Amino acid sequence: MEEPKGVGSVPKPVQFTYPEGVKKEGTVIKEVGAEIEVEKLGKYYAVIQLIEWQDGEKDIRFGYYRKKPGAKRYNWAKQPLFSQLISLRT
Repeated sequence: MEEPKGVGSVPKPVQFTYPEGVKKEGTVIKEVGAEIEVEKLGKYYAVIQLIEWQDGEKDIRFGYYRKKPGAKRYNWAKQPLFSQLISLRT
């Protein structure tokens, strides 16, 4: 499936700001996603991303993009959960 307009291909830069204001920067190195359409609410593109931070640590992030009815592009909508990896096999 082709990525929806507004969802960039990997690798792509990412930045996360903790509630205390501390910023963490890295790169999305892998991503899988699925498009979901919710009648009257628009389309969603749910993703699972593997992020490599500048310090070399890796995390998995679950989130989604949303395209409102009539809009041309998807926009990053939610970042509900980070899951830190203990080990990674590639």
